[in-house]
Amino acid sequence: MAEALVKLSNELAEIVRAFNPYMVSVRARRHYPSGGIRWGADLIVTADHTVEREEEIAVTLADGTTASAVLIGRDPGTDLAVLKISPAAAFREPEHADEISRRRIWRVSAR
Repeated sequence: MAEALVKLSNELAEIVRAFNPYMVSVRARRHYPSGGIRWGADLIVTADHTVEREEEIAVTLADGTTASAVLIGRDPGTDLAVLKISPAAAFREPEHADEISRRRIWRVSAR
């Protein structure tokens, strides 16, 4: 079992390393920062409750640059919102994105 947990831990670490550049911080007026994920050069997916009021939204990218953003879509039922940043920042696909997206982690149990 210990060997399987080490393998799982290593795979999770690889996924985090590969996708870390696409994690962002979203700040909207009067709210604490929330996380989000870059979806292409100019789109951000984040929690809808973070951007309840659509004014003064700023996104800090993984490289530390900050861009203004506007809300372009939301689904309160799933608590998801889509933002568009301006100007669009340089974007590249994550390394090994296809391989990593095919990995499935079904269940982890501890005894």
